[in-house]
Formats: sequence, C-alpha cells, structure tokens
Amino acid sequence: MKTRLVALVALAPLALGWTPSGIGFGGVAEVGPVGSSGTHTGSVVDVSDSLADTTVAPAGVDVVRDAEDDEFTSPNVTPVGSFPDLTVISTEFATDEPVMYASTLTGIRTYDISDPTAPALLGTLEMAMFQNENVKLGEREDGTKILLVGFDAVGVTPSFEPTDVAGYDEIAVVDVTDPTAPEITARIETNHRTHTVGCANDECTHAFTSGDDAAFDVIDLEELDAPEIVATITDQPQEDNEAFASGLGHDWDVDDAGVAWWVGTGGIIAYDVNDPTEPVILNSSDKHSQDPEWNSYVSHNSMRPNADDFGGDDEEGSRGGPPGHVPGPPAQRPTPGGAAGDAPGGPPDGIPGGGGTGDRSHVDEGNVLLVTEEDYMDATCESEGSFQTWHVPDLDPSINPEGEQDGGTITPLDQWNSELLGSGIKTPAGAFCSAHYFDYHQDGYVAQGWYQQGMRILDVNDPENIRQVGYWVTGVQETWGAYWVPEYDEDGNQTGDKTNLVYTNDPTRGLEVLEVDLPEERGAARTVEAPVLQSWLQVDPTLAARAESSDFGSVCPLPPGSPVRG
Repeated sequence: MKTRLVALVALAPLALGWTPSGIGFGGVAEVGPVGSSGTHTGSVVDVSDSLADTTVAPAGVDVVRDAEDDEFTSPNVTPVGSFPDLTVISTEFATDEPVMYASTLTGIRTYDISDPTAPALLGTLEMAMFQNENVKLGEREDGTKILLVGFDAVGVTPSFEPTDVAGYDEIAVVDVTDPTAPEITARIETNHRTHTVGCANDECTHAFTSGDDAAFDVIDLEELDAPEIVATITDQPQEDNEAFASGLGHDWDVDDAGVAWWVGTGGIIAYDVNDPTEPVILNSSDKHSQDPEWNSYVSHNSMRPNADDFGGDDEEGSRGGPPGHVPGPPAQRPTPGGAAGDAPGGPPDGIPGGGGTGDRSHVDEGNVLLVTEEDYMDATCESEGSFQTWHVPDLDPSINPEGEQDGGTITPLDQWNSELLGSGIKTPAGAFCSAHYFDYHQDGYVAQGWYQQGMRILDVNDPENIRQVGYWVTGVQETWGAYWVPEYDEDGNQTGDKTNLVYTNDPTRGLEVLEVDLPEERGAARTVEAPVLQSWLQVDPTLAARAESSDFGSVCPLPPGSPVRG
C-alpha cells in the first residue's frame, strides 16, 4: 500500500527518468566484510564519519558499507536466478499447470515455471498500471482462468475500449485461460476503493473491493464481459485510526476453509461468505486492532494456514499465559534460545516442532492468523511496520453480532521487527522499511518481503516467539513480496506443498529466485541477525538540489484531479 508516496522508488524512474541510486539508495564504493558467496560475516564496521551529521551508529550495531550490486545473505539462503526485466508487483500461480501470472508496472505477464529457477515468458498484455499490488486468480471448473486488476491510482488499457486513463475505484477483468494470449474482457467502475481486489471463492464468481468509509462493494463476475456491482456492504468494523480519517480496508484473503479475512485500518474481520452478497461477520480483532503498537497505519494482508484443521478453543481457552495476558511491546523480542545463532527451545507437548509455552496456539491448528502491519510514513523508520501473529479462538456469528469495532476476540500473540528498528538508528534517507507481502511454507516458515530491507525468513512454529532464521538484502532493492514456489507433481498439478525456492517481487530490481536450506526438523533453524546497510542511513547529497529544481519535489504527481489517498 503506497499510494501517497507512489513515486519515491517505483514510479520515479518511469516518470522523471531517475534511477534508484539517484534518489538516495546506495552508491557507496567500499564494501563491508563478506564471506564466501557474498555471505555477510557479521563484523561491525565503523561508518560514523560517512553518515549524515544527524546519524551516528550506536556502539555494537552491525552497519555494513554496501554498493548497489552487493548481496548479503544468511548462510541458508542462496541466490539462484535473477530476472531484472521483470518489474513485478505481484504474482499468482495456477493450480493445474506450472504457470505463474505476474502483474507488473507495464501489464500482465505469464511464465512457464516448469523449471522454477528459470521462468520462461509465455504471453503478455500491455497495460500501464499502478499498483495492483495483490493480483488475484480465479480458476473455474470449465477451465476458465481470470485475473483481477485493481487500478489504484492509475491504469491504461491500450488494447481495450475505453483506452483512456482509469483512476481510482476501477477494475479490469483479464482472461488468462490461454496463458500465451491474455486479454481484457471488461472494465468496471466501483463505488469503493480498488487498491486491491479479492475473490470471494476459488472460482472468483464474486469479488470484493478493498473498500473505504467502512464499506466495500460486491461484484458479480459470473459473466466475464459484463461484471456488475450487486451489493455494497456498509457500517463494518473497519473504522479510522490515527493515520486515516476514513476507515479503509486493504486486503482480502480467503482461507482453505472458505473464511474470508478483511484487514485494514480497523484491524481484522473474518466473514462467512457462502453467500458473497450477504457476508456474515464470524469474529474480529479485539481492542489491539486500534492500538498503535499493533496497528499504527494499516493491517495490510493476512493468511490463516491449515484453516481446515481449525476446531476452536475449549472452555478454558488455548492462549498461553494467565487470563487477560497481554503480549509485550512491539520491539524486536528476545528469542527462546537467547542470542542470534542459538537453537530454539524444545517443542511443546503434542505439537511437533513447536517451541515455547506448549499451548494450542499453533499454525498447525488453524487458529493462528499471520498478519503484516504496514507502516512506512515515518521517514526515519522509528516505527516500521511489523510481521505479526494473532490468535483466533473461535469463529461464530454470536461473538460480535452487532459488528462493533474492537468487539471481537482475535488477540495478538507476537510481532517481529527488523534490526533497523531495534538498533535505534534513524534513517535520513527515508528508506521504505516496512514489512509487506509474505507467503507461508508448510514447515512453519514465512518468506516476507520487507521493502528496502529485502527478504526475511521467519520461523512461526512457535507463534508467540517469532524468530528470524534467514535473510537476503542488497544495496538497492524494494521487495514488495516474497512467495514460496508451489510444488507440482508429474501431471502439472500443485501438490499442496511449497518448494524451498522463493520468488521476490521487486519493481526496481526485477524477480529474484532464492533457494532456502530448510532443516529436516521443524523449528530447528537457528536464529540469525541481518546487517544494517549504510545506504539505508545516508542521504544522497544531490537529492535536495534536484528536488528543489523539480516541479514535483521528490515524488511524482498523480494524474490531474486525483485525490490524495492512503
């Protein structure tokens, strides 16, 4: 979600001819200490003389000099492929053939991933757009496949009438049944925000807009060339917070049990969408959804693994700790084993590969919701967005029948922030230092895109003690999302498991393929710490002069008449 600062990295190169390094994100010649294959060794580098006057690295903070093409990886992460021509924003994967659908700044691209380390282009659909950051795929029984493209803040469809510029609150429906020839079947204007668009079911017969003013539209997609708004759901517990004057929804995810999760400024809401035109609230987040320590900007995206195994809590509940227990503050929390490199604690009784207290809050039980809280509005990164785990005790319409804000029982378990936040260093370069889109691996590991801080592997086998067990960062990047590549069988069908390969989506760098060495025993990966790069901490000395001489300052303008949106 980056609508107000759309040009700082992704659009500035397109509209003003700038390069990422030209806006303050790298360019230091001297490289810090690295091991074989570019693996960072963890040594401390004194860079205080070369940092901005207002930024001094505290003693013991691991700050590394870096250049634009440097790569820093944990020992268990290996780059195996790089495709800089793919300006990817978001991706989806077919379930019945090894095909990836990529939504980029310049349109839709489809790829054969039979060899996942070398995606091969199949088809293209030219369509300038920004930003469609979570493209959705619908797969129907008759073989039809569609993608939903949300125009927010802008889109142009040269191959489809009208070809004019689309603004906010519009959707394009793209038929990708033949991956070599994707085509637009319809455009539809909506009543509410289309920053993202979510399918209500696997076939995507209906879709939901991301919404605003605590409301969203329901779109009937049965006829691909004639979509229509069939309902607008209003007065939902998705209210404003300290950052937004209007309650915004941000993203939808439908889990394997068919429960739809809507996250936004008001927190988390779970819906029964068996009748998508009349969604029923099953539960929602508690008072922490409005607590700035957990949602200072927006609850951005979510996922509930193993939803089919959910059974709800018993009468005594399943949260660890005494009644009324509240998790600690959102700083980077100590790991069960202590310092980086220590092995995690032993598994709890009855849960293989867990760790921690031994309660039943566990991803294998389907009662843990994984959530990104995005927050990048503080230019010094004093409050970067975090990755979070939340406990889902029950799903029942009687829990919050009136749909009251903070009236639910979904409570936070833990959150994790990067070393940059924990260091206390401010970043005058204004790095995008928030967590963004992630994906879950069946062994209990999350691959998380972290904007300028790259890709992070987090162990959530113990959801009350999130640990970083891998990372990949470079001198110049903006990782919008990280996705485990699905495993396909010999017939080309997804098996339901993920491989140990991760695709990172980066509109400035392209698509990267990373191989992650996962341990045989769940939860056995060691805790690691990533370096803090010097390029995150310094200001390009020419930035202020170029911004002053530009009609637009350091960002690009939105189309004339566009409202400022979050």
